[in-house]
Amino acid sequence: MISGAGPIGLITLLACRAAGCAPIVLTDLVQSRLDFAKTLVPSVRTVLIDQSWSAERTAEEIRKAGGGELRTALECTGFEGSIRAAIYVSEGGVIW
Repeated sequence: MISGAGPIGLITLLACRAAGCAPIVLTDLVQSRLDFAKTLVPSVRTVLIDQSWSAERTAEEIRKAGGGELRTALECTGFEGSIRAAIYVSEGGVIW
């Protein structure tokens, strides 16, 4: 899971894809950023985040998109809500 489809998130997406990671779930608040990410890595699964969601709800939506528990969360936004969601997504996993 990668939080944020800005420049850092997109570079992280490309690096993860090159490393063979799958599935990759990418989140953002802006649909156009997620759409652009799909042009870079068509297999990426995207989640448009609603800021009114709790961290638990956000994590639930991300796990749905990923098909279950995700082992690693790469937080590329620096926003508290994204960091909290990453914690819930990767319970028992790794957060970077």
